[in-house]
Amino acid sequence: MFELNFGDTRAILGIIAGAIALFAYVVYVISIFRGRSKPNRATWWIWSFMGLVLALSYDLSGAENTIWAAYMEFFGPLIIALLSLKYGEGGINDKTDVICL
Repeated sequence: MFELNFGDTRAILGIIAGAIALFAYVVYVISIFRGRSKPNRATWWIWSFMGLVLALSYDLSGAENTIWAAYMEFFGPLIIALLSLKYGEGGINDKTDVICL
């Protein structure tokens, strides 16, 4: 596993990158709950899968300092994909979405 070393600039920058990525998704989630955004189901499930591939590749390559951004690029889209089931649009009845998936 990895170890947090706050004395290391790379570790601090990795955590900051993860926090920035997380903040972007928090803003979008708020927009969803306020009814201003309707996430497309196919898009967010595709991005979740791509985020999983990214996070796994970072983890398996031994990345430590930069892994926080990769984790957020998986968990952020996954949360929005789950929210899209209730608040989103598109899905298996949309021919374009099925083709994209």
